[in-house]
Amino acid sequence: VVVMFNLFKADLYHLIHARYFWVITAIAIAFLVFIAMFLNWTASPEFAHMVNESVAQNEQVAEPTLDSDSSNEGDEDAPLNSKILSSFTYDCGQIFFDSSLVGILGSLLAALLILSDFKKGYIKNLPMDNRGRRNYFAEKLIMVALLQVYVIAVCALASLLLFLALGFSFESIEPLGDVALWLFLVWLYSTAMAYLISCIAWLSRSDAVSSATALFLSSGILGVIVLQIIGSLANVFPMLGQIPQFLLASVRTELHNGSSGLWSMCTGEAFLAIPVWAHALIVCIAFSLIAAIVSWALCRNRDMA
Repeated sequence: VVVMFNLFKADLYHLIHARYFWVITAIAIAFLVFIAMFLNWTASPEFAHMVNESVAQNEQVAEPTLDSDSSNEGDEDAPLNSKILSSFTYDCGQIFFDSSLVGILGSLLAALLILSDFKKGYIKNLPMDNRGRRNYFAEKLIMVALLQVYVIAVCALASLLLFLALGFSFESIEPLGDVALWLFLVWLYSTAMAYLISCIAWLSRSDAVSSATALFLSSGILGVIVLQIIGSLANVFPMLGQIPQFLLASVRTELHNGSSGLWSMCTGEAFLAIPVWAHALIVCIAFSLIAAIVSWALCRNRDMA
């Protein structure tokens, strides 16, 4: 325990002094500020005036005899979009979960943290017998999971503060328990993805390979491709149609609309009549365990220096 605590303190120190940590944090906040400002602009009278003016010009071109100036005289441009959002988890699900912001940045942070040990030669100073390797891998997996907490907390708090500062409100006020459950499941999903990327980082020890894998896997591109292939093959081999319910891609689909559907029942045969949140919990934990076991099994006999 003392060894792992010392490793944790060393990682925390390296993170705070690492440029990539603050760059990724700044990217997350900048993205959320841009989205919030864009939503605020689309709900403004200026945006409505621009759209109405464009429509009037198109109508004028289509019907030259129409006097657009006189028809709009005295009219005030009302906002076309409301500043009332659906719910906190729904809009967060669209903004930073379904957009893959959390997944990509969390996975990149995990990969860069792991690779920094090799780049700086820090790992050469650590005991790498069986016990030392166990401590090292266990601490790194815990640190990767905590990094996902950090990224999700930054995105959730920044989104909430930006919404409130710009005058947005929520149509549906969700129970605190539902919000906490959704955030917990998003964390489990992000952790499972980050563990998979960490495994690639340990095996490749390459910034390019790890970054490309993080973008390809955490963005959901690979999941979409796999689901399309399985869907096509299921027409010939119906049993393959059961595979998607065991994949992280299905969890992503369940979580991207927020907490509203977490208490619905699954329809897949293997998870029939259990809540969606339980299905997400099982799949994410299973993938996290698989990635952790693979990392240990493939890397335990490698030269970690």
